Amino acid sequence: MLNINGKKYLSEKEMSVKFGLSVHWFRKTRYSGRSPSYYKFNKKIYYSENSAEEWFKQHLILCE
Repeated sequence: MLNINGKKYLSEKEMSVKFGLSVHWFRKTRYSGRSPSYYKFNKKIYYSENSAEEWFKQHLILCE
């Protein structure tokens, strides 16, 4: 995890654990342009924790 100016940024692996999705899922959605916004730093991908949570809330589909 990166902390920059009080904001938390999670790696792909940390996102995978937090949201219960595979690293492959994050890569696939990123390549297709449908992923949460991300940042590339030192050749690694990071997601803003707050932005990712908002993205999942907006894209959540409840199945009944």
